[in-house]
Formats: sequence, structure tokens, C-alpha cells
Amino acid sequence: MQTKKEQPAVFADALNQRAFVVSIGTGAAMLVVGIVLWINGWGVALERLSDARVLSLLIALAGIIGAVLSRRGRAAQGVGLILAALYVSVLLTVLSMANLGAATAAITLLLTFSVTSFVIPSTNMARYANIAAVVFSVFAVLLDIFQPFQRLVNPYPSLTWVLATLLLLAYGALLLRQYRSYSLRVKFIIAFLAASLIPLAALAFLNDRNTRAIL
Repeated sequence: MQTKKEQPAVFADALNQRAFVVSIGTGAAMLVVGIVLWINGWGVALERLSDARVLSLLIALAGIIGAVLSRRGRAAQGVGLILAALYVSVLLTVLSMANLGAATAAITLLLTFSVTSFVIPSTNMARYANIAAVVFSVFAVLLDIFQPFQRLVNPYPSLTWVLATLLLLAYGALLLRQYRSYSLRVKFIIAFLAASLIPLAALAFLNDRNTRAIL
């Protein structure tokens, strides 16, 4: 039987282990995404740091560093680094490239909610991360709706949606795994986001395809 002193240590070890799994999984997934993008864009000059090939490898690097931090008992810092790299990448992507708002919003929200609920539930950091994810996602979608300035056109629309779908399935499975432990309020938020983002993503995909067909 564990004593009261041992229980916090066991709980911390469990969180560190979860953070390590998430960090390694995220790093490996984004490394694969980066390799696919580099192969698909072979021969295309790298003209800006906001290129998806660079940003995917940035998140992969953050995942590897996050895994190292988790092994050293710093789960929150490791997860925070991954989320920070994600938000920077999302911001640079939507500012430089059009018609990616729905995809990036869905990935940002699902990755953030799944990671925070799995590793750092019911903490101030989790709440701030979830709020930041909502803000970045709304900003990304609004940019595509109003188009306030000229941006580049996504050169790999089909590949983008395939990779986005695979990431959504992976982190969606992680989110559903913890669904039973969520409070009623969190369940309502997840249901609302799903009901809003799924039609929005479908509309954005159809709009992008029709625009390309017209052009």
C-alpha cells in the first residue's frame, strides 16, 4: 500500500511517462511529414523559413527535445515546447499561405486538447494552452474567410489534406482514449468543436478544389 508521500511521486512518474510517449509520437509523426514534404517538393527552392518543410521539422525537433525533458522529470516543459512550436508554425503558415485555415485549425485544436488532457490535465498551463489553440484556430479560419492580404497558394493541396487527415486520426484516437475521464463541460466543448470544425473543414476543402478548377 502506497503512503501519502509516495502517491505524488507515482503520479509525477506517470505524467512524465505520458509526456515521453506524446513527445516521441509527435516527433516521429512530424519527422515523417517533413520527409514526405521534402521528397514531394524535391528540386523546389527553399525561399522562406515559413515553408511547411521547415516547420514540420521544427515541430519534430521540439518533440525530440520534449522527450528528453520528460525523461528528466520535466513533463510540463516538454509538452509546452511542442505546443509553442506548433503555434509558431501555425501562425507562420497561415500568414504566408492561403486556404489552410480549416486544416491548421483542426490540427491545432485536436493536438492541443489531446496532449493537454493526456499529460497535464486540470492545470493552468492546460487552460492557457487550450485558450491559445482556440485563438490561433479562429485567426487562421478568419484569414481564409476575409483574405485581408495576398498570400501564396498551397502547391500540394491533396498531400496537405492526406497528411492532415492522418494526424487528425492519430490525435483523435488519443483524445477519445481519455474521453470518459473528462468533465461534462469539457465533453460539451469537444462536441461543439467537432460539430463546428468538421463541416468547416469539408467546406474549405470543396472551396479550395472549386477555386483551383476555376483558375
